[in-house]
Amino acid sequence: SHVVSDFSPGLPVHVMNDPARNFNDGGMSELLASKILDATTSRTIRVAWFGVGDNPNFKVGLSDLAHFGSALSALAGDGWFPILRILTNARAMTADNLAKLLRLPIPYSVNEWTEEEEQSLLAESLAAFIPVNCQNFSVAKSLNRAVTAMNAGCQIVSSGYPLYDKLAPFIYRSAAEF
Repeated sequence: SHVVSDFSPGLPVHVMNDPARNFNDGGMSELLASKILDATTSRTIRVAWFGVGDNPNFKVGLSDLAHFGSALSALAGDGWFPILRILTNARAMTADNLAKLLRLPIPYSVNEWTEEEEQSLLAESLAAFIPVNCQNFSVAKSLNRAVTAMNAGCQIVSSGYPLYDKLAPFIYRSAAEF
């Protein structure tokens, strides 16, 4: 709420938690084992990035991915082949934003986000890359993406601002650590 008050002092604020599916660890160990087996058998590390890729007021989303994407180069080598699959909103897929992604050091694809595509992406991915910058907008965003990815059995790699400190024991702070 302190972030909002910087923009509109005196405006009443109500902080509401994002909805998230209930965590069910009943099959989590099997899911993780399956993802690890797929990665070790194919030598492919499937990485997810998903979310709103733009904002009219802040450089976030695909800009963060492009800015912190060089960290993903640590996933390649020693016989490992990382592949990044990006899901984002259509409005974000401008020529400028897509050109920024050309700097990414690993192969990637970009598709339009839908709930079904997100579920498919997370089901097939071993890791989710969630970079965060330190502007107020990014600091104010929720832990929802990290929790959503973890609930789907993805390991979280987060570069940049340590927004996900509450989940620190479960977050890889670099691709090399992962």
